[in-house]
Amino acid sequence: MGKALKMTTRFRNVKIKLVRRSIAGPAKFSYLSQGLPHPSYKQTHSSDPSITSQPAEPDDATPSCSESVYSKAKKRELHAWDAVKDEMLKVMFECSAPVTTQCAVCREHADYRCIECSSTAVFCEVCLKRIHRNLLHLPEKWNNVYYEPSSLGLFLYLPEAHGTHAVYTKDMKIIVSTGRLCTVTDTMCACEPETCTLLRYGL
Repeated sequence: MGKALKMTTRFRNVKIKLVRRSIAGPAKFSYLSQGLPHPSYKQTHSSDPSITSQPAEPDDATPSCSESVYSKAKKRELHAWDAVKDEMLKVMFECSAPVTTQCAVCREHADYRCIECSSTAVFCEVCLKRIHRNLLHLPEKWNNVYYEPSSLGLFLYLPEAHGTHAVYTKDMKIIVSTGRLCTVTDTMCACEPETCTLLRYGL
């Protein structure tokens, strides 16, 4: 009795590469697994001697995924960061200490700085108060180790025209341009509503 071939169906996994493109960002890649039929043959007994047996074909190996453009771009960014990070950290440490102790205005000894005015200039207390009159900046003071928030406080003063009126002060919580919540001492005048006075201050 001869042998016959009986065809059976097996499945192999194939990964399909999907590309999603957007206007704002880079292209994104994903892979979709899909089973495809893979024919194979098995030996069965048959009375026909003309049919010979054939070995079953092995499954194809899963195709390797090539590196995406996004991964290559990220690797380039990491290499660029490794090349400059040590120098950047060195400059950051240098900027955390004063480069001079002379006031930028009067040349006297200075312990204060204002990042919103200048990243390198330092001021004495008298010049700092004069320059920052009616400004909602947050100066810092050098304590021989690091710069810490100054305790001078923030003050807003009315123009000279209100000097003869009934003037009083009021503390208010204000979020400044840097996003910090600060207490500001505002000078108010009884000749107008407080909302109008705040409008004069630009608040």
